[in-house]
Order: sequence, then structure tokens, then C-alpha cells
Amino acid sequence: MNKIGFIGGGNMANAIIQGILHKNFLPASQIAVCDHNPAKCEAFLARGIAIQPDEIAVVKDAKYIVLAVKPQGLPPVLQAIAPYMRPEHVVISIVAGMSSLYLRQMLGQSCKVVVVMPNTPLMLGAGACAISRTDGVLEEEFQFVREAFGCGGIVEEIAESLQNTSIAVHGSTPAFLYLFAKTIINYAAKLGMQEETAKNLFCQTMIGAAKMLLESGKEPQALIDMVCSKGGTTLKGLEALENGRFCQTIEQAMDACIQRAKELGK
Repeated sequence: MNKIGFIGGGNMANAIIQGILHKNFLPASQIAVCDHNPAKCEAFLARGIAIQPDEIAVVKDAKYIVLAVKPQGLPPVLQAIAPYMRPEHVVISIVAGMSSLYLRQMLGQSCKVVVVMPNTPLMLGAGACAISRTDGVLEEEFQFVREAFGCGGIVEEIAESLQNTSIAVHGSTPAFLYLFAKTIINYAAKLGMQEETAKNLFCQTMIGAAKMLLESGKEPQALIDMVCSKGGTTLKGLEALENGRFCQTIEQAMDACIQRAKELGK
């Protein structure tokens, strides 16, 4: 039996599998994938990963079942696999907005569920995952899931009730940061700086700022104050951001993510 099977072979499934293989957490022979895209299947097959013809075959062959499909495509998948679920199965959902309650309604009330919200930097081993354990999941099963996702980055355990919030904290946030980067790089280019130079300077600044947040022991406001000098450029820039309601706009973006996750889960 393959230990872990993926229903869906998109970018996130590929990133999770890449981490598992890179860290030698499992051999390729203990991973299975099903996907409707032949090109994706060929790529997995080339790495020694078993390709299953459909989601039912994945469930029959694996203990840990990763639901890695789009929210809109989940209901028919659950209907198809429900008759084949066994007590030893552990369902791992990375589908935005889908609660363990909904999954149990579709798969059976005794179904063991772990809810995970990963993000795309898993593809480089620099991801962040929020993980939630639900009733019935054994300690060794939860640790297996936690370690599998930890192969691609950090894992933080949270209450399932905060999973939608986590989407706005780290799930969707890479796109917000990329938009911020795009804006700064493009404007620097307008002013005559080479795009590659601006990108390198900005990216290293993001890396350094993140390390300062993680390792300096200082709160965000204290780090802001360290950059600012009285009457200087940073204060003027912050003033412009405040006039443009920067903080309120970020909160609105986060709230929009959370509300959409709730809608998808209905």
C-alpha cells in the first residue's frame, strides 16, 4: 500500500511531493497521484511516483489521502470516494474553505481529517503551513502529516476555526507581496533603474526584513522606528502610505480572502 496518495497533481501537490522526496521522508514508490492532465502524470511517473487512473484507485491504495483539487471540483470527488473509505484512512485537505465537518458529512462521521493550509513557497522548501488536527486522528498519524508538510518549510498548528484566517495570513499573502514587489520594481524602472537591479535590491530587502522580524526579538513597530529618522525619507513615505489608507486596505484584502473562503465552504 502506498502511504500517501494525492487526488490532484497541481502546483501545490507537486510542491508537497518535491519536499517529501528531497528530505527522503518517503520513497517515490510510497507516493501515488491521480490527475486528469497526462503531462502532469508523465512528470510524476518520471520521478518514480505511482500514477493511479482515478481517485477511487488512490483511496484503495493509500492510507493518507491528500485532497488537492479546486474547491469547486471537490464535491464529485468526495461522492466518488465515499463508498471506499476505511477506518484507517486519514484525509488531508488542502482545499480552501473546506471544513472537517463538511468532509465528514460527505465521507462519514468517523472519517479522520487533518486540515492544512500551505502556500506556494513550498516549491522552494521555504513554505509555511497551518495545520489543524480533528477528533479521531491518532498522535502518530498527525505527526506523520506534520512531518510530511514540514519537508517543504515550517508548520504551525492552529485551531481549525482559524484556518480561513490563515489563508489571509500566509496562504494568499505571497500574491500580495508579489504585487508590492511588482509596483516598486516597475516604478523604479520608470525612474531609470534597471529592473533586475531593482528586483535584487527589493528581494534582498524582503529577506532581510523577514530575518529581522524573526530573529531580532523586536516587535514590528520597533523595527519600523529603527528605519525612521526625524524629518527623514522613511517618515515621508509612511505618511503617504497612511494617507492612502494602506493599513485599512490590507485589512480589507485579508477580510475579502476570509469571506471568500467562507463562501467556498458553504
